Amino acid sequence: MIQVNNISARFGEEVVLNNINFNVAQGEIVVILGESGCGKTTLMRIMTGLGTPSAGQVLIDGQDIGCCNTTRKIGVLFQNNALFGSMTLSENIALPIAEYTDLDAAAIRKMASIKLAVVGLSGFEDYLPSTISGGMKKRAALARAMALNPQILFLDEPSAGLDPVSSAEIDELILHINKSSGTTMVVVTHELESVFTITRRVIMLDKITKGKIAEGTPAFLKNECHYPFVRQFFNRQPRIKQINAAGGE
Repeated sequence: MIQVNNISARFGEEVVLNNINFNVAQGEIVVILGESGCGKTTLMRIMTGLGTPSAGQVLIDGQDIGCCNTTRKIGVLFQNNALFGSMTLSENIALPIAEYTDLDAAAIRKMASIKLAVVGLSGFEDYLPSTISGGMKKRAALARAMALNPQILFLDEPSAGLDPVSSAEIDELILHINKSSGTTMVVVTHELESVFTITRRVIMLDKITKGKIAEGTPAFLKNECHYPFVRQFFNRQPRIKQINAAGGE
């Protein structure tokens, strides 16, 4: 479903991503993981067509994301939710439906209500984002990401800023949507508990090399990966101090 081929990215002279390669199968949930500043969000922007790589290409269902219209194939949950504060939840979800379909107003509102019901927000159609909790905003943003029934969902830090209970509810919702609809998902997160809950495959990026440092199940990366830093990351340990050439720390 997704092919990431030799992706590199620069901001001026600064290398952000260096020769990233991996595939995502149809119906799979893949997590992109790594330290803050390792390029996770930059990679997701490139994969959704919101950013341009300095080299390489991303194929969505065999089509280059930079050349073809894949708007209706993908949905995006942004880290900050990106809900329009002046619109109700129903109106937020209706926006892409009205833009990309010929449905009438009544049918669009019905579709919005269905999407809200899927994420557990039935009855909240006329609420403004400012009147609901952080967890509910995440759910509403996820409902909007699903508005056009995309084949692929990209989720950027879906549980960021949430309490443990709300985070667990988002994890369960991700699994439910994946199982019930077969939607392919790419999730950027740094929440290790979520990683162990929602996926069997992690792509780990490295802040120092700017590349993909490891790939595998969460259990393998935590216990068996031959890169010490990967095991440190999964076990929440600080980096091993490097001894410099002068013999000091």
